[in-house]
Amino acid sequence: MCEFFKHTDEIITFQILSNYIWSCRQTIGNQTFFSGTKLAYSNPCGYCIYKDGVIYSLSDAYDKKLINNSDLKKLLNKYDAAEQDREIIKSIITDYCQKLDIAEFNPEDYNIVYMSDNDIIVIHGFLGCATHGDKVSEKFGDYFVTSNYDMFPYILGYYVIYPKENTMYNLHDAYYKKLSGVEELFAKGHIGHRYGDANGDKRFDIQDASAIQKYIAKIYEGFDDALLYGNFEYNGIYDFNIDGKININDATALQKYLAKR
Repeated sequence: MCEFFKHTDEIITFQILSNYIWSCRQTIGNQTFFSGTKLAYSNPCGYCIYKDGVIYSLSDAYDKKLINNSDLKKLLNKYDAAEQDREIIKSIITDYCQKLDIAEFNPEDYNIVYMSDNDIIVIHGFLGCATHGDKVSEKFGDYFVTSNYDMFPYILGYYVIYPKENTMYNLHDAYYKKLSGVEELFAKGHIGHRYGDANGDKRFDIQDASAIQKYIAKIYEGFDDALLYGNFEYNGIYDFNIDGKININDATALQKYLAKR
């Protein structure tokens, strides 16, 4: 299990969590890191740096001068802020479930899908009863979102939180109420899949048209095969023109779209 709490274009910082509750501390440079879990003696607090395709323990990254004391201080401040965010999120989830009279829930059983400067947060998690089964999906304009299980009271289990307003909505309501920032979540690739993005790289190019043609000819296998299972309104990953059918018209429409750009 990993918790990501810093992300830039060049570097990702995260903490690997073990199942062992073992309070520990680790001093790196001028900063001391605390953790409720102890991963290993070589990297007790589990803090890691991913950069240029390589994962380093935080101490190794510091020794190799990939980061300095200033970076470590910023990282601690960012982590402290993330801890505060989690407490705020937990409180909002608790209020949301109480208003809907959801008796069976754990306000910590969720993953943060996206967070933007405390203005908007997207989570995916168990609130109430969950039935594990086939993947399910829901259509949102030119996009669709999938989930691994059904959930009550909301089938996908995606929720949008506005921490400054202390409010929370399921994704369906947030989208159709046209709440601030929700459409951008789809358009910027933070959530969901665009119909016709056949290789799932969040953009349209000739490779998508080729993948659609190969799929029609039954010679294409890709990451998106898993998205074709379950209770989908459409097999949308190949359906560029969103007519509910997958045929050569999708590849042709995509090629025309690319030619006009």
